[in-house]
Amino acid sequence: MNQLEFTAIKGRKLTASFEDEHISSDFGAILLGEIEQGIGIIDKIVSCINDKRASIRIRHTLHQILRQSCFQICCGYEDGND
Repeated sequence: MNQLEFTAIKGRKLTASFEDEHISSDFGAILLGEIEQGIGIIDKIVSCINDKRASIRIRHTLHQILRQSCFQICCGYEDGND
C-alpha cells in the first residue's frame, strides 16, 4: 500500500493514498504546507523584511500574511486580493 503520512491537523491523522480512482486536487495545499514547514522558506523571507506596522494594530503577523498569499498563488488564485 502506497501511503504518505503527514503532520496531524487538530489531532486528526492525515495520510495520502494513491490507490483510489477518485482523488482530490485540494491535497496539494496540505502537501505544500508540509514542504514549506520543512524548508522554512517563509520564515527566511520574513526575516529579511522590516515590518514597520504599528504593533498595537497588528492582527495578523507578517508570516501569516505572506504564507497565505504564497499559498493562494500556488493554488491558482491570481492574486491575494480575492
